[in-house]
Amino acid sequence: MTMEKAERIAHQLVQSWSPIDVQTALMKSLETPGENHLCSSIDNHFAKNEKRIFKIGRKLRDAVNDDEMFFEHERLVFTASITRQKAAFLLGFASALRLLGVDDIQRKKRRR
Repeated sequence: MTMEKAERIAHQLVQSWSPIDVQTALMKSLETPGENHLCSSIDNHFAKNEKRIFKIGRKLRDAVNDDEMFFEHERLVFTASITRQKAAFLLGFASALRLLGVDDIQRKKRRR
């Protein structure tokens, strides 16, 4: 198989993907060690902060004495974090398309 054929097949496979599909595929490809490595390259305190978040969470759970409320809070924080990640990815994706001129090309194709 030639590289051109492989690129064409890959393009066909992802042609119908939305930016969120791309973001989801990228996030699924990052296992915890990969995510930690990447995040630690951005923030050298990342691993330490993750451990601290876990310890604080345990203390808060013990202090609250209401597991249901604690887990609801955790779920809401997690959901908000995922939403922010998706929003940041979409902004970056749209910016990259704009910088590459792809956005303008797509508009021109639609006008025809």
